[in-house]
Amino acid sequence: MNSKRIIAALIDYIITGILQAIFMINFMMLPLINNQLDFALIMPRVLSITYVSMMYLILRDILGSKSIGKRIIKLRIIDQATGNEAPFLKRIARNVPLFLAPIEIIVFLVTQHRLGDRLAGTAVLE
Repeated sequence: MNSKRIIAALIDYIITGILQAIFMINFMMLPLINNQLDFALIMPRVLSITYVSMMYLILRDILGSKSIGKRIIKLRIIDQATGNEAPFLKRIARNVPLFLAPIEIIVFLVTQHRLGDRLAGTAVLE
């Protein structure tokens, strides 16, 4: 099961990387190549593009109740208290600890449960 979760997460991170690359090419690289970008705008654009990527990672489970990676691997997010599909706010709350990625990874490797799932009271099932 954990290998399926890892594969689903990798799919989501690959999508995030592709999304970020598309934005970087269109809003950073092409304007720089064509001398259409003032150097004072580089950092705000980089931060904005990074923000969009992070928002995808946090909000990825709200459309259709699961991320693209979970759809492909056929996983679902449930509320541990009820056993039903996790509500909207819990699906978002479980992804917020991704800002603490190193801690999240260590907790997952040691306990086999994500910190976000523990905090939100959710679980991922097949």
